[in-house]
Amino acid sequence: MTELRKIPNVGKQTERDLIAMGYTTIASLRGKRAEDLYAEECRLRGCLIDRCQLYLYRAVEYFVNAENPDSVKCKWWLWKDEFFEPSPCGAVCVECGNFPSACGGCRKIRGKVFWLQFTGDKVCPVYQCCREKKKRNCGGCPELPCARFMKDSTISDEENETHLQKMLERLGKAIIRPLRPEETSLLRDFLYEAIYLPEGMPSPPRSVIDLPRLQVYIQDFGTRPDDHCLVAETSDKIIGAVWVRQMNDYGHVDNRTPSLAISLFKEFRGRGIGTRLMKEILGLLYSQGYQQVSLSVQKANPAVRLYTRLGFKVVRETEEEYVMVCKLH
Repeated sequence: MTELRKIPNVGKQTERDLIAMGYTTIASLRGKRAEDLYAEECRLRGCLIDRCQLYLYRAVEYFVNAENPDSVKCKWWLWKDEFFEPSPCGAVCVECGNFPSACGGCRKIRGKVFWLQFTGDKVCPVYQCCREKKKRNCGGCPELPCARFMKDSTISDEENETHLQKMLERLGKAIIRPLRPEETSLLRDFLYEAIYLPEGMPSPPRSVIDLPRLQVYIQDFGTRPDDHCLVAETSDKIIGAVWVRQMNDYGHVDNRTPSLAISLFKEFRGRGIGTRLMKEILGLLYSQGYQQVSLSVQKANPAVRLYTRLGFKVVRETEEEYVMVCKLH
């Protein structure tokens, strides 16, 4: 038994998996992101493993990096998405000093937070507003921030302002996270959006993505060990995706190099979200031990500048397209 077993939630199997992934000490895990550890274990197992293991790795990330980790917060089930991702107001449950002892999490308690005793409300006004508007959180609301956001009387105005700005930043920022198994059908939409159309060219029918040369990008996605996908989510909507897999596509260079595709809905382009998605997927591939990744892009596509800036180089070209490769190691 190694010192890894001193980490809460790490049993025999997870210990073996961490060692197989190259992590033999607590120090070797410091600075590692839970999402990367989860992706590494998926690769080790050769399949997409249960998402609960991601929650476990979030608890591990907290424990190994916190100066004085709270033993209560080390329980893996407290790191589920509902506690880890922004609540309706933009606060994050796992960062709150009242969670989980004084508060079980906004969505779990349905907005009946502990501080209502000081305001006289029956439910948190922000939670109630989101529920009425059928929104997961306040992200994208034109009224943000509104009078429903209340000050905490136990802290200073400066601290209240700092907390508010942090919440607003979370609400306005797209979350980058792994694609969930139940979301793979969304790749049809993003594959269609990925089709580059020069100015003035009419859009093709959506049935174009059913052509065999395009189906290779998404068919049975998630069933192969080299299938990896990250999505950008803001408010309650997935707005972009970047994914890779080993396939004989337009950007294929060899059988060891995965091909990459990226797509954003038009109204969210030009905000830096595509850059964030690209950096995240390149970091993920690097942590997985891939040597390089390839893609194909129309020469007239402005995205060529982004790919070049991120380190992609042209290795082959046709009259209309570049095939580009980014070295990762």
